[in-house]
Amino acid sequence: MLHSLRCFIPKDYDYEVLIVTTDSDCSIIQSEYPEIRIIWEEIPRGVYAAMNMGIGQSKGDYLYFSGQDDHVLSGFTKLLETCIELELDYCVGSVFWGDSKIFYSTRSKYVLWFNNWCHQAIVYRRSLFDEQKYNENYRIQADHAINLCLRHNSKHRVKIIRSAVAWFSGAGLSSSNKDYIFWADVPRFATLYCRPIERSIVKFLHYLISSYSKMKNRNNINRITNK
Repeated sequence: MLHSLRCFIPKDYDYEVLIVTTDSDCSIIQSEYPEIRIIWEEIPRGVYAAMNMGIGQSKGDYLYFSGQDDHVLSGFTKLLETCIELELDYCVGSVFWGDSKIFYSTRSKYVLWFNNWCHQAIVYRRSLFDEQKYNENYRIQADHAINLCLRHNSKHRVKIIRSAVAWFSGAGLSSSNKDYIFWADVPRFATLYCRPIERSIVKFLHYLISSYSKMKNRNNINRITNK
C-alpha cells in the first residue's frame, strides 16, 4: 500500500502518511519510508478509534483512509486531482473487491442508505471532521453514518467518478458482518436527514430488511435445533 501511494500521488503534491498501530516496533517501515509518522495506540479500540486518532494528528487539507491489506490503484491519482482541482468537499470513486468484483459507488441518496460507499474509495476534505468524528460505538459502519450525513447536506461539493481507485480483499469485518447498533439508528438518521416522503421510504425499507433478517435468523436457528 505504501509503495502504491508513492507511485500514484502526483509528484508536486505535499503529503504525509500516518500509520496508527499497536506495534511499538516500526523501525523497518520508518527506515524504508521516512515520510511516515507512526501513531502508537497502546490499547486497540477498533478501526474507527484509529481513524479518529489519525484525523486528530493530521495536518493536511484532505484525508484518505486505507487499511493494511488495501492497495491503491492508478485511478487514485484522478480521484485526488479531481477533488483538489475542483475544490470539492469529498470525491468518491470505485473499488475492486476480492478476486474480480468491481464496486461502483452509487449516486443515489436512496441506495446509499442500504449500500454504503467503501471508505477506500473516498478522499475527504479534512475540515469536514472538525465538528464530527467517527462514532466509535459503531464497530463496523461508522463510516456509513458519516457518509449519510455528508450526502444529505446540499452545501457540500461532491463528485462521484467511476475510476477504480483501490483494491481490498473483501474478507474484512464489514464484508461479512452487520453493525446492529448502527442499523437500529437508521430510522433516527432518516428523521434527521430526510424529507417526509424519503423518510417514509427509508423507514419502510428498513422495516422490510429487518423483518427479513429476523426471519432468516429464526430459520437458521431451527435448522441447527433440528439437526
